[in-house]
Amino acid sequence: MKKWFFIIIAVLMVITLTACGTEQPTAVSPNPQLSYHGVRFSTDADASTISVLLPDGWESKTITEGDSFGVPILHGMILSPSVNPDIRVILACCNGIPGLCGTGKTFEDLDFGETAGRVIKSTEIIGETRSVRITWEDKPPLYYAEYSIPESDAAEWEPLILEILSTAQLAEGTVLQPQAVQAVKDAYDGDYESIYVNYFDHECGTWHLLVDYINGANVLRSDSWIVSSDGKAEPDPLSEIAYAKPVIYLYPETTTDITVKLSKVNLTCTYPAYNDGWSVTASPDGTLYNHADGREYSYLFWEGDGMLNADFSEGFCIKGEDTAAFLQETLAALGLTPREYNEFIVWWLPQMQNNAWNLINFVWEEYDTAAPLDITPAPDTLLRVFMVWQASENFVEIPAPNLPAATERNGFTVIEWGGTEITG
Repeated sequence: MKKWFFIIIAVLMVITLTACGTEQPTAVSPNPQLSYHGVRFSTDADASTISVLLPDGWESKTITEGDSFGVPILHGMILSPSVNPDIRVILACCNGIPGLCGTGKTFEDLDFGETAGRVIKSTEIIGETRSVRITWEDKPPLYYAEYSIPESDAAEWEPLILEILSTAQLAEGTVLQPQAVQAVKDAYDGDYESIYVNYFDHECGTWHLLVDYINGANVLRSDSWIVSSDGKAEPDPLSEIAYAKPVIYLYPETTTDITVKLSKVNLTCTYPAYNDGWSVTASPDGTLYNHADGREYSYLFWEGDGMLNADFSEGFCIKGEDTAAFLQETLAALGLTPREYNEFIVWWLPQMQNNAWNLINFVWEEYDTAAPLDITPAPDTLLRVFMVWQASENFVEIPAPNLPAATERNGFTVIEWGGTEITG
């Protein structure tokens, strides 16, 4: 694995050098005096600048294509000393996720100055060669530097390389991470425990942050916030949740071949196996014959991760000991049959009945948008019941929602139920 890691870096450097020209500058002895080398890059969407201070005898060349471990390079520079052509340093911006490639690495934080951002250095010794990769984590999209030098030259050259990289100025057309955090602090209305970055969205140029706070029920909660490229902070209507135990019942009027597909969710478990969709023959009583394995099933089961707008601005606060009765009454009123709501309760009740209180709400249109179903042939009746809930030590007074009337089943009917526990 390490051998291939070194080969990939070597190939990348050769490709980059070929694209940028292969002529070598006249040999000049290194000089500690640093001079400015900078390049401004522009794209249809944005503009950015990379600049660095180089000693005399070093040269920079522009990179506008190539890739790093399969991630496209947007722009950058290759730095090299004329007295040692074996040393090449790539300083570039990739359209990838901040982080380090490969395994078997050691990590350390480097202090590259207050304005340089958080820096991670990864070093790997492969035979007689030292391969190093450095990333600036809070400099979107992803600024990085990498170099590979003979281990015998490391003592002489690596301190100078790190000194050069410590002067790198990496400016992208969006606010930096500390500014994003401050924007949320300024905009957040209320007390909070902490504010921290969740991730940076490269396609949209937005920071996504989480605000931890204690709600009125003395429960630690998190609010999601977005900071746009112009520094504006707003609450994020979507948060990542785990879709737990959704099951899908199919009730055609006559025995029918049916395909079912899910989109916008990261499936983590399915039964039967999903195989880019389920293909079954369904009977009017709901019995399913799965084409892939030739077995019989009562329903289609799935779990996964995705984004969903789920909150408790409305809902019900139910004693743990009263949860079974509440679910029986409410699910029946929504249109589930005893068989369906009993299977729902058997799954969720063990997790809820011993809590002091349970905050319970149901999500409708938002769930259809976040986890859409594609069913062929299309059903005449579709009911999807998705519960969001959270344990609470205290009673919370919240307005009750207006739940829809029981769904009348006509023609080919599809019923789904599922839920998620909101924690943290």
